[in-house]
Amino acid sequence: MSDLIMHRLRYEHPPQLENTLYKDNFLAALPPMVPPVNFLGKGEIYNLVRTRNNRIVLNTIKKVIKDNNIKDYIFMNCYNPFYAGFLPKNEFNPLLNIYQCIDDISQNAYTAKHGFDLERNAIQNSERSKGERILGTDPKTGKEVSVKIGRYGPLAQLGEATTEEEGEKPQFASLRPNQSINSITLEEALELFKLPRTLGIFEEEEVSVNIGRFGPYAAHSKKLMLRFLLLLFAFSIANSKDIAAHNL
Repeated sequence: MSDLIMHRLRYEHPPQLENTLYKDNFLAALPPMVPPVNFLGKGEIYNLVRTRNNRIVLNTIKKVIKDNNIKDYIFMNCYNPFYAGFLPKNEFNPLLNIYQCIDDISQNAYTAKHGFDLERNAIQNSERSKGERILGTDPKTGKEVSVKIGRYGPLAQLGEATTEEEGEKPQFASLRPNQSINSITLEEALELFKLPRTLGIFEEEEVSVNIGRFGPYAAHSKKLMLRFLLLLFAFSIANSKDIAAHNL
């Protein structure tokens, strides 16, 4: 703790690896403490403090490389674009800059505040990134269409996330079991946003169809009692082409 307080880099070998094959091949480097900054709004003060914090972390990485005489290395940042989201090419020479993420940073209010912009910057400055693939633009709305790995699996996103409270939020749709974020096309992704769809009224309540994590379903306020009737109703009035397209 004294090293951190005195603003010094500290090395340590994780005790969990003491009796493993990785004991001599894994080194943890703890940078000096930095003040919290995420609570600040966008502006000059935030930029000043965040730049200083990021510089401290980058200098720590630079010292680790020098102390250990590291020549060929790959830099990977896992879901933390707040500090050293990538290594600047004018200061470092990694074989690869990799940003890896499986969670949607925009879905948590705290991380979304600044994390969305920082993550985008990290991805744009990485040779390899995992977690998002931009497919193109929706011709009807002009919104960006992308695919990524979300908390519950692969999904498509229509529109960009925004940190503004009153900004329009993006739409999300789960990919089909036979679809992959690496091969899905823009046209196939846009098809996913045609659901949910309202079919009509049944017993004075709205009936809609959608595709969830476990397949297609019909929704109604009395779904437990009317599940079978709802499916018959949904199939009878839904457009046959839409049914075929969505495997309903």
